[in-house]
Amino acid sequence: MALGITCDSPPTGFIGVTYSHAFPATEGTQPYTFAIIAGALPTGLSLAPGTGIVSGTPTVKGLYEFTVQVVDAVDAEAQVDCSPCGKNAQSRS
Repeated sequence: MALGITCDSPPTGFIGVTYSHAFPATEGTQPYTFAIIAGALPTGLSLAPGTGIVSGTPTVKGLYEFTVQVVDAVDAEAQVDCSPCGKNAQSRS
């Protein structure tokens, strides 16, 4: 089966509030390695290369667009364009 990855409806984040979201990979051959290959995550967030989980605490309000890539154990690749934090880093009232 072909390797795949999705954004999987990321939640809105808020400045100063801990955030976590997984970008699930499907099929392919584990283990997977994840990376941001275009754009950037919001300041304060990072992607764990071994799990595909973005986590941290957003510190800057804005719209963030980026591409997440997954590579599997046999070097198959898949990618998805996302703005998981499309409204991420909103000020919390």
